[in-house]
Order: sequence, then structure tokens, then C-alpha cells
Amino acid sequence: MKTMFAKRLALMSFALPALAAAADPDVFSGIYSVTDPVTGIEVDVLKIRQYSDGYGVFFYLSGEAPRGSVRATEAAAPGRIPAAFPTDPNVRTLSVPDVGSLYYAPGGAYSPVGRSDTGYMSQMDGLDMYALKRRPLPKARERGVNGIHAYTPSADEGEVSVRALNYSPSAFQLGISSAANSKNAVDTDPLNPYMASALNCCFYLPGKWSPSLQVNIELLAPDGKLKTVPVAVPRYESPQDLDVAVSRDGRVEILFLRDSVTQPLPKPPEAESTIAKAAEWKRRQLFLDDLTKRLPGLPEDVQRSYREEIASRSSALRDAKLGK
Repeated sequence: MKTMFAKRLALMSFALPALAAAADPDVFSGIYSVTDPVTGIEVDVLKIRQYSDGYGVFFYLSGEAPRGSVRATEAAAPGRIPAAFPTDPNVRTLSVPDVGSLYYAPGGAYSPVGRSDTGYMSQMDGLDMYALKRRPLPKARERGVNGIHAYTPSADEGEVSVRALNYSPSAFQLGISSAANSKNAVDTDPLNPYMASALNCCFYLPGKWSPSLQVNIELLAPDGKLKTVPVAVPRYESPQDLDVAVSRDGRVEILFLRDSVTQPLPKPPEAESTIAKAAEWKRRQLFLDDLTKRLPGLPEDVQRSYREEIASRSSALRDAKLGK
């Protein structure tokens, strides 16, 4: 699932603009995820932050830590294919040049590509036309290359990215900081229970490991309570990206990414997973049903644009249900 979209979008990075002042209600800033209807695993696909001159979109589709954002503006924009539905006046559109659009469609309103109980529909390269779930950004800017970055590494330190694996029933934002210098730090995005974060950059490790090397793992709860856990860094030959796994009972472990390729991603317990998967099947089926009913009333050229989409989605859903 981590690399599901990796081949379909080349990330574009730009300098970060200034933060926005208060303006009209912001319905786009947040962290967006999708759920795999087969496994029940929830994966973050992008993050959006409002600035004074528009929005910045951080894409997580490549499986690599983003460095900067793609500029976006709230404005209607033509889609890759013609609209299938008349757009409800309550729908708002975030346009990402050369990538596509994100639609805010509250209360069952129809966006150009349909509706969703989540209130958000994408029409983007790499994401296609899917319902996205949104959760809030952290109250404070995260530490790292895309936020507060106050550390200058020494010549013998190597840059690494960090991912959190939350196997626990608790929501938190995970941070890692050096025990030797607290400015050497990076935070992940806030996580729901039983899910993995995207990779976030940058933390710095010495080029040569030593037995005394230690970091502080910081778990910030939604109510603001902070738990700090000192953890010894396991042996490595050279600095490499790492996972920080938080177990169901709250134990914390560092796993180097190259060594944890077989590590299963977090997913909810069976009862919760069954509910999440059923909800996702329903979302995807709703999209197909709406589009199939709408198709005969569309111009022939527009019908052609969507027939392949319907066939592909129907086949994918059928195969997934059969376990293919």
C-alpha cells in the first residue's frame, strides 16, 4: 500500500511561502488518507497547509519524504476529463496546477466527479477520482525540513527520514530528537490509532555508530500531554531511514527501514477493520453506482471518457472481493 501510487506522480518542490493570516473558513488544510478496502490499512496520501498567498500541497504518493510543497489555489479548474455531474453550489475546489483538483463537497453534495460521505473527492494524477478522509493539522508547526528546522548538521552526520508505526490504540504525534542536541529533531504528522505516518525529513545520525548513541522519542497526545521515552539507537553501518514503532502496550522500538521491509503496517483490530473495510467498499460502490446511472444522460464524448473508468473500477472491485 505504501507504494501504491509511487509510479504515478513525480513530486514537485518549491520554496515554502509565508503562513497565512486568518481569512475565510479554511476547509482544505489537513492531512488526507485513504483506506485499503481489502486490508483495512489507512495510508496518508497528502497534506495541505494554507499560506498567505494560497495553499501548499505536500504529496506522500512516492513513498519518500517530501521536500517542499506544490502551490495550489482555491479556484475552479477544468479536470483531466469532462465533469460527469453538475457541480453543487456548495462545492469548493482546490486547484493544483498540472496535477488536478481536490473538491470539498459537504453533506452529500455532488462534485464534478461524484459525492462521498467523507466530504472530499480527489481528481488528481496518482489519486484518480477517490474519496479522501481528512484530519486536522497539528496546532504547532512540525519540526523538520517542511517546518521548523533549526539544526545545522556537522560534516560527519548523515541525513535520514523518519516514519512512525502506530500499533497502539492511542492517537499521537511522534517526534524524535537527539539526546545530545534537542534542535536535531523531526516530527511526523499526527496519527490515528493503528496506522503508519508518511516519511518526514530530516533527522541526522553520526556517520559512525556508537553504543552510547541515544535519542528521545516524544509522543504528543491530542490533549497536549507529552510522553518522552529515551531509546538507544541500534547498531548501523551507515545512517539510513528509520521506523519508530509504538506497540499496543506503548513500548517504543527503532527499526531501520532497510531491515524492516517485512514489518507489517499497522491496521485496526479485526472488528474495527471490518467496519473500516465495509465503509470503504460502500464509498467505492457509491462512486460506481452514481456514475453508471449518470452515464446515459451525458454527451457521447463524455460517456467515452468514463466508460473505461467504470470498467476498470468494476473489475478492480470484483477482483479485490475475490481476493485476486
